[in-house]
Amino acid sequence: MADTLLLKALRGNARKVNLNNKDLKTIPRLVGKLSELDTLEARNNKITYLPTEMALLAKLANFNLGFNELCELPKNLMYLSNLRKLHLFNNNITELSGEVIGNLKQLTLLNLNRNKIQQLPKEIGRLVNLEFLSLDDNQLVELPDEFCKLTNLKELSICRNQLIYLPDQLGRIRKMKKLFLIRNQLDVIPDSLGKMYQLSILDVSINNIRLLPSELLNLPLTELHIEGNSLIDKVPVHCDYADEVLSLKEIAARYILKDLKKRDSIMRFELRYNDEAREMLLEAKECPICTNCFLNSWLECAEFVDAKKILGIKNRTGVIPVRVQLCSYKCFKSDGHGYLGVATP
Repeated sequence: MADTLLLKALRGNARKVNLNNKDLKTIPRLVGKLSELDTLEARNNKITYLPTEMALLAKLANFNLGFNELCELPKNLMYLSNLRKLHLFNNNITELSGEVIGNLKQLTLLNLNRNKIQQLPKEIGRLVNLEFLSLDDNQLVELPDEFCKLTNLKELSICRNQLIYLPDQLGRIRKMKKLFLIRNQLDVIPDSLGKMYQLSILDVSINNIRLLPSELLNLPLTELHIEGNSLIDKVPVHCDYADEVLSLKEIAARYILKDLKKRDSIMRFELRYNDEAREMLLEAKECPICTNCFLNSWLECAEFVDAKKILGIKNRTGVIPVRVQLCSYKCFKSDGHGYLGVATP
């Protein structure tokens, strides 16, 4: 049946072939003769490997292998240099080959939902054209730092995994519009998400989050889903604070950050030759009270904001707790700010 379809496609110089629901264990080798093939549908089969002839499909742009029995990324995929959309949902993939994934540089869409993937290779960062990525229902615990190189990503879904944290630099993906992280084990949302200036939908439901980054207040969010988290309540408790002894690194960083605000800053010139220090200082935060910059927070505080009024979010009413970081006890004790210290559970 499949061979007959391919012969017919070959005679017609077809650009699209549908092999869905054909009980195939692999794709017939005849497929390699379809030099003009643009789209190949092979869903709902029993495919465990791909023939070497797949490498001849230089024009293949759309490939759907959903609902099959693949245990790994077929190596032949790496030769499909024109591939734009790849669907591999509902397979048994446990590991992504860095060699294969790193060569799919033209991908704009990758669907790996419902597999058994435990980690992503660092080569994932080579998919610089990727716009849509879905990894729902896998076993991911973390994302590699290289993930933050996917700067063209517009929609990311990693729901029902085991993520315990996100890369600090995730906010470098500034074209992100929709981010879904439902049902993971996240405690913290990185402050850098505040740099996702196009983010309209954020769903972090069913995690372990206590506070949201105050930087979210700067985003054009239309939907914010935070149900099923451990958000703190506005319940006063007595607590005594004492000044913290700053590390030498923190003292030096604050001195440099203060100097950088000067028009005739000497440090600005020196930093041109120290990439490591420059990268570190890019993580600095500004105290909302004194406006001085710092690296590490002296105290984590909370501000309770009206989600509908302040953010303009239509799907939420009432207040939500956002994280505010202050540079010193002096700032915390100053009058007129309304920030509350957060008690450690």
